[in-house]
Amino acid sequence: MAKKQESGYKWTQHSSAAGVLFGSSFLFISPIIGGLGGFLTGSNTGSNAMFIKLQIQTAGQVGLSPDLISFAQNASSSYSTMACPFRVMLGASLCKIQSEENRLLTRISLIVLGDIGLIICPVP
Repeated sequence: MAKKQESGYKWTQHSSAAGVLFGSSFLFISPIIGGLGGFLTGSNTGSNAMFIKLQIQTAGQVGLSPDLISFAQNASSSYSTMACPFRVMLGASLCKIQSEENRLLTRISLIVLGDIGLIICPVP
C-alpha cells in the first residue's frame, strides 16, 4: 500500500500539506503521528510502512533532520504498540482477566502518552 501511494504522488501531496500546516513545529507532531500508527496497527513495522515516507519528506520540506524525525517515528510507534486494543485484549484473555480490559487499556494508554510526551519534550 505504501509503495502504491508513493508512486501515485500521494506522499508528496500529504507531506507538502503537512509542511505548510506545521512548519518547524512538525518536530513535535511527528511522534504523535508515529504513536497513532503504532496504536492502530499494533506493529512498529506496520506504522513505519504507513508513515515513514510522509515523515521523511515533510522533514526535508521544513528543514528538519530526516534522521531525527525517523527516530521519533520509530520510538513513538514502538511504545504505542503496547496500548493497541487487540494486544491488551490478548493479554487480558491470556491472564483470564477479560473484565479488566477497559481499565488496562486506559492505564496503558496513559503510560504510552507519557512516553510520547518524553519523546516530544526536548531534553537538555
